[in-house]
Amino acid sequence: MKTLVKSYQLPLILFAGMLIFHLYSKNFNDPYQRPIAGDAQAYYAYLPAIFIYGDLDYGFIPEINKKYYPERYEKSFLYNVDGEKVNKTFPGVAVLYLPFFMIAHALAHSFGWDADGYSTVYQVCFDLGYWFYLLLGLICFVKVLKMTGFKQRTVNLACLVILIGTNVFFYSVYDQSVTHIHNFFMINALIYYLLRFKEVQRYVFLGLAVALLLLLGITRPTNILVVGLVFFFIPERVFYQAIIAKLKHFKNILKTFIIAVLIGIIPFLLWKLQTGKWVVYTYGKEGFDFSSPHVREFLFSYLKGWFTYTPIALPIIIGGIVVLFKQDKARAMLALFFYLLAIYVFSSWWCWYYGAGMSQRVMVDHYILLGYLFAVFWESMEGRKIMRYSSIVVGVFLIGLNMAQAWQIRYGILPLGSATKEQYWDTFLRFKHLARVYPRDN
Repeated sequence: MKTLVKSYQLPLILFAGMLIFHLYSKNFNDPYQRPIAGDAQAYYAYLPAIFIYGDLDYGFIPEINKKYYPERYEKSFLYNVDGEKVNKTFPGVAVLYLPFFMIAHALAHSFGWDADGYSTVYQVCFDLGYWFYLLLGLICFVKVLKMTGFKQRTVNLACLVILIGTNVFFYSVYDQSVTHIHNFFMINALIYYLLRFKEVQRYVFLGLAVALLLLLGITRPTNILVVGLVFFFIPERVFYQAIIAKLKHFKNILKTFIIAVLIGIIPFLLWKLQTGKWVVYTYGKEGFDFSSPHVREFLFSYLKGWFTYTPIALPIIIGGIVVLFKQDKARAMLALFFYLLAIYVFSSWWCWYYGAGMSQRVMVDHYILLGYLFAVFWESMEGRKIMRYSSIVVGVFLIGLNMAQAWQIRYGILPLGSATKEQYWDTFLRFKHLARVYPRDN
């Protein structure tokens, strides 16, 4: 037990500190601070629609919006298909919401609170569930880095960098409306279970990995990119041969088939119930334009640029890949290719800045790779005190800048995380609004 606590001591302290700060600053009764907001309203709506109202036409939404949300906070997520309404979002993350929804529903009935799916008890349970998955993601993050050979101190530093040095800080402390913390958990857990299967070759770990891979797929189809991370963390051919050998047994084929059907059928079944069709493209005119990606803007713009608002990511990627190239050229090239592909795909989406928030939230999903590259870079400097101290100074500044920008976005100093160049530099490291009116360029 002592060894276990010691292994997670710093990550748990960081996590607890962030959670306490979050709960202290959060007012669940404030209509502007409800965690079931924005995109989460869309993903979450499946649960009250099925388990409370029995209404996949979502006829209850107008009344709920009027009761709980200010007009400009209402989320439009219904798409019309031949006169039928369909929830445009994929349902995978609703599966993760489900246990906490059921707890809230039971509490609401037990204590006579409003059992409408959106009252305070549902908001609180949803919020705690969000933090639960962040904790699981963090635990898997630690396990993966330790299993890949890094020292405990390095792993602890990697946790610190990811938790408070990137936009994970913003999307945990300030904004719980997105799926990316859940993706962070599922991807980290997927890699962990595959590494466990590599060690002991028991089907239970492979089955859990299959379930997570399918759940990732029905959460966001672009999560298929996780395959690149699997190849990065487990490049050995013998591992994939072991998977094939394990699946040659009829019993294991049957188990895998059942898992695939139970999880994979969920979106198709929902589309059928909502529209009468088994397959529907629910995003309408929204889609990818792979002929015109916004790579430069995605990375460097004042309108949500990843390296602009998560500046520590750039030196980690450059330093980590350079060091890794000296150790293992194939893996370094795979890491570089993964980032190039992910950035190309994500920057090709019609709304390449992904709405309000901080930095490029879609990059949160794959921060296990960023943590790995940090660990490689950090351990390469062992015995080189000047480089380490220089890196610490730069890192402290960039982590401080990340937390400052998160605070500025939360309180509207950098409005919606989408400032213009003039706004960004006028308010750089300022914590009060300037008495100025800017044109709405973005």
